[in-house]
Amino acid sequence: MQLQANEPSKDSSFGITRDRSSTNYNCNAISGGLERDRKKLRLSQEQLTLLEETFKLHTTLNLAQKLALADQLNLKSRQVEVWFQNRRARSKLKQTEVDCEFLKKYCERLKEENGRLKKELQELRSRKIGASQLYIQLPKAATLTICPSCDKTTRPVAAVEAHSPPQ
Repeated sequence: MQLQANEPSKDSSFGITRDRSSTNYNCNAISGGLERDRKKLRLSQEQLTLLEETFKLHTTLNLAQKLALADQLNLKSRQVEVWFQNRRARSKLKQTEVDCEFLKKYCERLKEENGRLKKELQELRSRKIGASQLYIQLPKAATLTICPSCDKTTRPVAAVEAHSPPQ
């Protein structure tokens, strides 16, 4: 069975019906099966401003603060409590998003540095192999030694004999 765009859908496990043409939810009361619409609380700009200013000072309120603020705003204490819960949740979500962006950038920099270091390590290893291959290719007999005192070029064995004291 497919639903049409304006056809209500029902989740039988929770007793919630949703009209797909709008965002209104109808909740079935468990006792009696009566339906009632929940209205979203719309706050005035002055109420929002005062709530935000209070939130900047205290992210959580004790009972006395909550009652005083509710009285000042002409709201129920439960409405103030729920607003603060929702505001803390939004604040936490925003901070999580900021942290996630920071960590993504940091991770990207680490990946770039890791790639650069791997390349540098590979170059150093190739230089070491190249230098050792060059050294291996030259036989010791072909290596000449220059005596620092007399500037003579000699072979290694001859150099030791040439500078050893006479017996």
